[in-house]
Amino acid sequence: MKNGLHTCGPFHSASVALYGLSENLYQQRLLSEAIDMYNEYELKVKDAIKNSEDSEYIESLQKESEYYDQLFEISLANVVTLYEA
Repeated sequence: MKNGLHTCGPFHSASVALYGLSENLYQQRLLSEAIDMYNEYELKVKDAIKNSEDSEYIESLQKESEYYDQLFEISLANVVTLYEA
């Protein structure tokens, strides 16, 4: 047994499945957080534009929104390459 996972025997396939499940849950959590943060900043940008806030403030919110969009893209690319291998 290595790191709590069976490496051979009748429980090997269950260990592999459990490891795969844990990776999937982790990836889902990361994607969910990235989407939530992106949506939050998109709403902040829209509210700032609607309330005629300072242009520097709006630009900073847009940069943060783009940052979270890029995080989402990276997370999504990692999920896709994980299952293509």
